Amino acid sequence: MPASEIPGMERICDIFESFVGALAIHSGFSKVLEPLCLLFAPWAEKLCEADSSSSSPEVGRRVRDKYQFALRRLAGVSPAPLKPLNLQPLESNSSAWCIPRLADPSELLTAHMRGWRTLDSSGVELPPNYPPPVPAVESSHLRLWTEALTDVHCRLYFGTEVGSNHRYRAVGESLYALAVTTLAIDHAPAHSPAQLNELRIECTNKDLVARLGLILNLHANLRVLRIVDEADWVAPNRVATAFYAVVAVVYLQTDWSTLMAWLGELLSPWVDAAAQRRLRASSGAEKQLDPTGVRACYLTTVPKSRRNHKTRSRVAGRMGMHAA
Repeated sequence: MPASEIPGMERICDIFESFVGALAIHSGFSKVLEPLCLLFAPWAEKLCEADSSSSSPEVGRRVRDKYQFALRRLAGVSPAPLKPLNLQPLESNSSAWCIPRLADPSELLTAHMRGWRTLDSSGVELPPNYPPPVPAVESSHLRLWTEALTDVHCRLYFGTEVGSNHRYRAVGESLYALAVTTLAIDHAPAHSPAQLNELRIECTNKDLVARLGLILNLHANLRVLRIVDEADWVAPNRVATAFYAVVAVVYLQTDWSTLMAWLGELLSPWVDAAAQRRLRASSGAEKQLDPTGVRACYLTTVPKSRRNHKTRSRVAGRMGMHAA
């Protein structure tokens, strides 16, 4: 094929991503994961070798800035020792453990707490005995779970022998987004790509993710830097990070089907509510736009905005419209 006939880079990216998505929908995640691993393995190995040979810090500047703020908050006082995980053995399997369930987890969905934004769950129909419990922890994976529930500041303070959830967060966040996308396609087959994207934004909102961590009782096991007599209060971003890390660990100790079965029960009520526009979790969703106003104009034509003509043409092509 002549070079002049090869589509642009962004177009090729769209085609490749669409192909991967179609393969995942029709054949399942496990089927598409194997060829992708073979495809990206050489690149991942090179990147890992480059990272191991470089002198780059373990965490980024933003994490270190927050760590320095946490140290100032301690004001020179030694933090409380790291507490062990509060797990209960499963009656049916002596080698497995589980996180204790809360007596009334629904209260934490709407509870007003310092530093936490209010989540409106009035339009979400939660089934009885919600939420589904976190999958059991095998004794051989207790180290992974301990790391998943340990904040990165603990590793920076106590030393590298203490594991943290810093590396698991990115894995869990990607898996969570994939689960939301999979459920969105199943629960809203008639939605347009723009509507599916809006649904995904609602269900991946940080406030919702943090509340899910609360009702799963992850905060009771979360290990963070705190003063000895300080109340067991944790910030929402810490709980959200722990939730993503737990998602990653569940996948690492089991497989995608087990993770998807659990997340399916956990997220289906929220995905259904978002698909029917009964969930307004994100801050942007709080601004209801007049359907006859700006939103309708944007959906009919691509406006002449600050973006250049090339960008407007690309957006127009993706939405099946003509640039204004």
